[in-house]
Amino acid sequence: MRMKIQKKAQMTAYIILALIIFIAACQINKQVKLTGQFDVIFEQAFYLTNEQGKKTEIKILPDTKFIGGQGILDIVGKKVKIIGIFDKKFGAVNASSIELIFSDASVAELVNNPSQHINKAVQLKGELKFVGEDYSIGNGKLVLEDNNYQIQVSTWAPMAVAQCPPDAKDCKALTMATYLNKQVKLHGVLKEFPKGEYINEKWTVVGTYYLFDVTNIALIQ
Repeated sequence: MRMKIQKKAQMTAYIILALIIFIAACQINKQVKLTGQFDVIFEQAFYLTNEQGKKTEIKILPDTKFIGGQGILDIVGKKVKIIGIFDKKFGAVNASSIELIFSDASVAELVNNPSQHINKAVQLKGELKFVGEDYSIGNGKLVLEDNNYQIQVSTWAPMAVAQCPPDAKDCKALTMATYLNKQVKLHGVLKEFPKGEYINEKWTVVGTYYLFDVTNIALIQ
């Protein structure tokens, strides 16, 4: 009888221990979702700062997926949403995905107050137009127009039709002409560049110009 009680007590202890280990493992490997500003310190340490000012260390893994940007340089200093596994032992989040959060803005806001939007991820809507003499040779620029305001945008597809392979069937190469004179929604970042002019037989910086660097595009039906 005593042996049975001892075995039952041992079994109960094993079950309790297993539950403790399981709960601890769940705490260590808990999936989390965080939102805040992504920053880098000393080129190797990455942190997310939430609205309350709390910092959380972020580990970038080889298989970390970047959404809305191509990599770390596109998200530093910007608001992002991170999904990952919190490692309680090291107090850091192993990021499985990092998504840029794009704030809504208008073309007029970027034109009138560019300094407030430089290097910030924003979403714009408007009509894509070509301003220049000849689209076929690229003698001009692409702009997004909304309410009579225009901002120059980068290209995200070839300007001209790419030559299809001879054996290709129903080849439809995507070009910028696909989007011309249509309403589009653009995700991207406003960037500032030096503006140069050829004066006295040399290039001279005479100011700056702004370009909306597009990272994602969608047609508005």
